Amino acid sequence: LTSQFTICHMGYGLEVLAVRTVKRSGHGLALLLALAALLGMTRCGSLILGRVSGAVTTTVSDPPPCSFPQGGFRHVWITVVGVRAHIESSAAPEASGWQDLTPGLALAPRQVDLLASPSGCVLTVLGSTTGLPPGRYQQIRFLLLSNNPPLGTPPPASNNCGLEGFNCVELADGTVEELQLSSEAQTGIKVPPGRIAGGAIVIEAGQSADINIDFNACASIVAQGNNRFRLNPTLHAGEVGPTQFSISGRVVDSAGGAIGGGAALVAAEQRDAGGIDRIVMQTCADANGNFTFCPLPEGNYDIVTTALSGSGVTYNPTIAFQVPVGTALGNIPLVPETGTSTTPATLTGTVTTSSGSAP
Repeated sequence: LTSQFTICHMGYGLEVLAVRTVKRSGHGLALLLALAALLGMTRCGSLILGRVSGAVTTTVSDPPPCSFPQGGFRHVWITVVGVRAHIESSAAPEASGWQDLTPGLALAPRQVDLLASPSGCVLTVLGSTTGLPPGRYQQIRFLLLSNNPPLGTPPPASNNCGLEGFNCVELADGTVEELQLSSEAQTGIKVPPGRIAGGAIVIEAGQSADINIDFNACASIVAQGNNRFRLNPTLHAGEVGPTQFSISGRVVDSAGGAIGGGAALVAAEQRDAGGIDRIVMQTCADANGNFTFCPLPEGNYDIVTTALSGSGVTYNPTIAFQVPVGTALGNIPLVPETGTSTTPATLTGTVTTSSGSAP
């Protein structure tokens, strides 16, 4: 079943995206939700929590294809003060039983640029710990330093935000603006079971595991007008193997060349226990069409690709099914729409809570 979508996002640096997509068992809807930040803004950042038995090492990875000059931000700085895990999905921030995955970080916060250009996947090491009690960890919380912390709160070793707090963005013209927080500084950014691959991170006695948290940086920034920006992130997590795993490829047109002047979005999807397709990671291809998902939790993924050319031509998406980690897909050709009109239709709707009330 073929449907046409137009996605509009009014945030800073975002433009209208027109795309024709294919709806197959939820792929079209999942990709639709990801497309809002396609042009110039989509970012993928990952926080890897390393070996949990013996040592847990926390690092950040972030593919850089959509930063300036393609996007509107030169830097996105956040200051991390901790990462915690709990076996109860409904555990409140103040409940007992939380396990600190980055001990010592609260006393020595780390400021990280989510738009830095790393070599490979690893960007910044956040901390380490030893041991983690066995269990099914169904909730993770990622804590940031407040922009106005109480007197005596330890600051990061260096602060690139200057007078704009400890979390900020640097715009294309070099202006630095505060990145406002909601509850992240007090309670942490929550990663619930629905955003953890398999519903939980399972740790058995004596077992070692690596945990990956995907932080989609620019897609998590809300422009509020007058150069005011707020962080409203959605994080995803999953267990990865002892080495970094990736899936890579190159998005091309039917002639084998890069899609000129436009943008291509690539999503790595997996079905959850309920058979619903979930986006695990998403990224923009670079100017030559190249993309890499790294690191990915072990398993197979459906790689969904779609694009819009600089001249406004929409491309039918291509889906590569059940791609295992460690795969280099090579060229992924997309076929442009044909006919008397390639302009898309408009899809509108209303987002509500599960009870039907307004969010």
